[in-house]
Amino acid sequence: MLVTLAWGCQEDTIRGPRTAAPDAVPLEGYPNVLLRDGLSRQLVMLGRPDIKQPTPSTPMSVRVRLRSTASETVMIRYRFRFYGVDRQVLTQDPVWYTVEVPATHDRTFEAQAIQMTAADWELEVAYP
Repeated sequence: MLVTLAWGCQEDTIRGPRTAAPDAVPLEGYPNVLLRDGLSRQLVMLGRPDIKQPTPSTPMSVRVRLRSTASETVMIRYRFRFYGVDRQVLTQDPVWYTVEVPATHDRTFEAQAIQMTAADWELEVAYP
């Protein structure tokens, strides 16, 4: 008589909940300027963002220049978000601003954090 023992081959009948896998992209790999809705084909960044780090008396401020490569005026909306040291959101429900960028011209976008603890930022640009 042949007896086969297969304890290690039993099917797992208790399935636990799945969790999110860790992001393969490090936090430093994410861009600060997010161009939504295909705007990356119509807007380019001029130079590097001008970032004023916080001092004991002033919070962080940011200036970003974007230029239109489109052949006509582009209507866009934008908003800034500021984050703390551990990437906690400091700007709840930031206001969207709407502007137009004439063909082949540039526009400067700037904002200053409200909280003195701001350590990182993000500019989001989309169509209205």
